Amino acid sequence: MANTFVCTQCGNIDTQRLAVKGSGFIEILLWLFIFPIGIIYSIWRRTGKKNACLKCKSEQVIPIDSPQGKRILGETGSGIEEYVEEEKRQEVVKEKKARNESKVAWTVLIVFLVLILILIVGSAL
Repeated sequence: MANTFVCTQCGNIDTQRLAVKGSGFIEILLWLFIFPIGIIYSIWRRTGKKNACLKCKSEQVIPIDSPQGKRILGETGSGIEEYVEEEKRQEVVKEKKARNESKVAWTVLIVFLVLILILIVGSAL
C-alpha cells in the first residue's frame, strides 16, 4: 500500500496520480492553429505536476499509512478493506477486457489473412 493515498478533503482512497495544469483540448487547439503559442502552453502545462485526488481534484493527498491518513480514514468511515475489494474487482474486470480485446484482435487478424489468401488464390486462377 506504499502508493496508496487518501484525500484530506473528500476522504477518497486511491493510488497516487499526477495532475497536469491547464486543458488538453486547448493545448491541441493551440498546436493546430497557433503553433508557437501551443509550444509555450505545452511547456507551461508540464511544469509543476502535482499529486491530486481524482474525485475532487484537490492537491491535498497524503499516504494512507501515515498517522494523519489513518485518522482521516477513521473520521470519514472509509475503509481500506473496501478499497482493496474494489481494486480486486477492477483488476478482474481489466483482465476480462484484455482477454476480450485479444480475442477480437486475433479474429481480425485471421479474417485479414483469409481475405489475402482468397485474393491470392483468385488472382492465380
